[in-house]
Amino acid sequence: MHGFGMGFGWLLWIILILGLFWGIANYFNRSHDHSEPSKDSSLEILNKRYANGEISLKEFHKMKRELLS
Repeated sequence: MHGFGMGFGWLLWIILILGLFWGIANYFNRSHDHSEPSKDSSLEILNKRYANGEISLKEFHKMKRELLS
């Protein structure tokens, strides 16, 4: 019985190391997802602000030109 447990010890180490690498890679991939908002999401926010009456039509067009330039 003692030999059975020692024979698969290397498999446990491989699983632990792969899990560690996966966890680190997953952590760094999530941190890059929250970088700068894209122009599309900025335009969506601008459209919502105009639709909610937070900004005038003149302000809407001015901000839209700035975003698209």
